[in-house]
Amino acid sequence: LSLDGFTFSVWIDGKQVANKVKDYYNKSVSYGSKVRVYVYNREGYSVKSFRDKTWTITGDLTVKPTWYDDIAPTITSFKVKNLGLYNPSVGTTEGWNIRVTINAYDKGTGIKKYEMWIKPYGNGSGSAIHETSSRVFTNVLYLETKNGRTFCATVTDNAGNKSEKSDTIRVDY
Repeated sequence: LSLDGFTFSVWIDGKQVANKVKDYYNKSVSYGSKVRVYVYNREGYSVKSFRDKTWTITGDLTVKPTWYDDIAPTITSFKVKNLGLYNPSVGTTEGWNIRVTINAYDKGTGIKKYEMWIKPYGNGSGSAIHETSSRVFTNVLYLETKNGRTFCATVTDNAGNKSEKSDTIRVDY
């Protein structure tokens, strides 16, 4: 019985045998015994598979709860850069390529996904939202007008926590 960073209390047949320990091993528990395990959360983290559960021993019992963090990732920087005109020599349509860079930090389960979109939806052509596991979006937007746009970034960690940040720029600078 162990889970990194968490502590446990253990009861066998109603008698507490371990109190807020980091690890517990007992090979001499009799068949038919009732084993209760209570897992204490640590700051900012919760136990996913169970918190307080009782088992009847019918064989070897290995308890390995999983955990997840409740702390949203931090977006440390978010930049939107105009890379210039998109195919200015083709036809009369003008537009701009945009590079979006999102830097984020997550002290829990790590970052799973970066997303970027523009508000309001539908400005310019192409998809309104782009997602990736990479923190850089290059040439992902083609905007036909010179109006300012609000670019938004969302970072999602492996536990599903999200953080959002927005920046408004004009694409014709």
